[in-house]
Amino acid sequence: MAVIRSLTRLLFRTPRADYTAGDALAYLVLGAGGTVRGMKKLVRLAFLAQYDIEDGRAAEYLCGGRPLMRAEFRIWLFGPFSLDIYGALAGRGFSARVAREGDRHYVEVEYRGRRPGLPEQAARRIDSVVERYGGMSGQELESLVNTLLGLDEERKERHAGQPVRRYLEGEGFETARAELCEKGPP
Repeated sequence: MAVIRSLTRLLFRTPRADYTAGDALAYLVLGAGGTVRGMKKLVRLAFLAQYDIEDGRAAEYLCGGRPLMRAEFRIWLFGPFSLDIYGALAGRGFSARVAREGDRHYVEVEYRGRRPGLPEQAARRIDSVVERYGGMSGQELESLVNTLLGLDEERKERHAGQPVRRYLEGEGFETARAELCEKGPP
């Protein structure tokens, strides 16, 4: 049975759940028009794709048993942060440049590579986040995410560097992990 499944995937190029953080970010950036204005915005969109938080409940989405965006988020000074996101930007197809708007400077991230093949459920989740939140600025997304997490300055300092999952459990959120994609072959 596993051989038939593998052949079917090969013949029909069914995307598998073994994509990378770079693939997930490329898909997100392409969904936002190929460019995202600001690292703050990019990281918050990735966070919102991986986590759904509402009314004291938090779901972390998985694909193939791994975090949807293939990133571990930690509490940091401006809210959730992930080194995995920054590391993925070093991959082929991404470019970043410092841009300016008035007195403000930001990093504009662009992706000009091929569209990665993500499993349909992962792609739909990312698409829904870009559609819902893609029009917001990095500052607006930071405020939204920090409000959803209940992060004030004192909590950010107290939990700096802590994985978001541990923070949520410690702060009394009802947490769950939700598998969106079927796991790969055994």
